[in-house]
Amino acid sequence: MALAALVSLSGPIAHQAFAAEPIHPIPRPPQADPRVIALGKSLFHDKQLSKDATVSCASCHVLGEGGDDGQSVSVGINGQAGECNAPTVFNTGLLFAQFWDTRAPTLEDQIDGPIQ
Repeated sequence: MALAALVSLSGPIAHQAFAAEPIHPIPRPPQADPRVIALGKSLFHDKQLSKDATVSCASCHVLGEGGDDGQSVSVGINGQAGECNAPTVFNTGLLFAQFWDTRAPTLEDQIDGPIQ
């Protein structure tokens, strides 16, 4: 089937056309409450959530730079170098596991790691 024809497909026909493909288009995000989005943005940038109030999620996951920090290892509290670099946060809700070592199965489960 021609690419132009596949791109114009929608609904069940498109699903059937792409079903055998190993890579699938990213689904549209669900509608979210603007208040929940604002809360998430606030928490993502809140340094008070770190043990010494010096770093936030945004310190290592720089949204304007690809969602990571571009470092070989990320730096956390007390200027301490971590063991690995920060992966991008873009589209992480679509991943089958979180963190490089896959220790958290969902995005909701991963929040305890950095906070603890």
